[in-house]
Amino acid sequence: MRLLLFFFLIAIGSSKAQNLVSYSLRQSLSVEELKNEYDPNTPLERGVDIYVVLYVMNDVHGQPDTASGALSIPWKNEGEQFPLLCDMHGTTDRTYIPSAHFHLGPAFASHGFIVAEPDYLGLGNSRGFHPYVHAESEAMAGIEMLRAVKEVLADLGIQPMDELFISGYSQGGHSAMAMHRMIQQDLAGEFTVTASSPMSGPYSLSGIMFEKMMADLNYIPGIAFMPYLVLSYQEVYGNIYSDLTDIFKPQYIGPIQQFRDGSTTLSAMGTSLFTTLLLNTGTLKPRNMLQDDVRQQLLTDPTVHPIWAAITDNDLLNWVPEAPMRLFYCEADEQVPYQNSILAMETFQDGGASDVLAESKGVNLNHGGCVTPAAQATVDFFRSFLVSSTDEVIAGDSLELFPNPSSQWVHIRHAGTREYPQGELAVYDLHGRLVRQDLQFTGSFDVSQLSPGMYQCQVRQAGSTVTLRFTRI
Repeated sequence: MRLLLFFFLIAIGSSKAQNLVSYSLRQSLSVEELKNEYDPNTPLERGVDIYVVLYVMNDVHGQPDTASGALSIPWKNEGEQFPLLCDMHGTTDRTYIPSAHFHLGPAFASHGFIVAEPDYLGLGNSRGFHPYVHAESEAMAGIEMLRAVKEVLADLGIQPMDELFISGYSQGGHSAMAMHRMIQQDLAGEFTVTASSPMSGPYSLSGIMFEKMMADLNYIPGIAFMPYLVLSYQEVYGNIYSDLTDIFKPQYIGPIQQFRDGSTTLSAMGTSLFTTLLLNTGTLKPRNMLQDDVRQQLLTDPTVHPIWAAITDNDLLNWVPEAPMRLFYCEADEQVPYQNSILAMETFQDGGASDVLAESKGVNLNHGGCVTPAAQATVDFFRSFLVSSTDEVIAGDSLELFPNPSSQWVHIRHAGTREYPQGELAVYDLHGRLVRQDLQFTGSFDVSQLSPGMYQCQVRQAGSTVTLRFTRI
């Protein structure tokens, strides 16, 4: 692992110079056109320009590669600025990637974010096999794309705001957390994470996910996840197997090898393995695809098998986020157990994290159904850190809120004149629900009746609006 990290640090040091290869406009879509690409009920606010970006990054063997991704830029009014958001996509193969299809990026952009979406190594334009759920390469794909995006924006004459947000769903949740960790630990001088929102991700690979994969229970998603992970870690570490039959029984090798060679899709591999597993064992337990000795070893003493070192190397609970983080999930998730989010929150809080919370977005929602409410909660969470770029100033100077946090009174005044604004006040929780309104606001309000947590308030005066964030303790 130290050698692998060395290669990535070489990439970090060498790629602060230009790493942009090219960019091209893929399409420009109005709100109405954008709605046709999503669920009609998806809330969208503005049109978006979508670009394909090619950039250089090192692969897992330290060799330069040309990676790709999508850049979504919201349509803007005169004087508007937008923050950067790096959104990481979920499990897929080369058939469905952000640079060619619609993931969450354009929807986030429609809400006023400049969104970078890397395809990841081994997908899109880059060569080789995708290092699936590999924390280092996931993080670097996002970091290198952000570097390239800054070059694109400079070329387009667009100045982003200072804020940087990171999000991702499913595998993207793992990628988002890995990227946040790498920036905090290794790149704090170059980037500052404002907040992150990993959603429904497998953060506890050696704990919750390993137990799920090896349980004596049917786990349909694991039928495809297990070989994808084995192939990925063989690509990265090179010591998982000499031949696929070292891991899997012969009847399952064909579809797995075809997927590895790129001659079949992830979905087709999963379907074939599903059928074969059901016919041979009468079950849908992923562990039954394993050779008997491998299965027994992983059940009794997994630490002696090389796959264990690879899995634990990609766990994400061995750090403490310094920037705010929200871990959105749904309890009926059949693919990634929601306990990943609960455990991450508890681990980070025990480590001293001051602003990490896990929050359910649906007791009865499955993995697919959780996407939209989790994404909308992410938008609300990220927006709570922003002051409107078009209405930031009232009466010639910005507003300041104090004390923050507070358990009783909160005061708002002009930063320059120290005068208190006269107007209207609206306070919202992080779900966007109105929890307090004062039509004759004079500069102070009592928060003692609010539940502890984060809120955003809007001060409206003379046709202008300022949004500020505070914490009730």
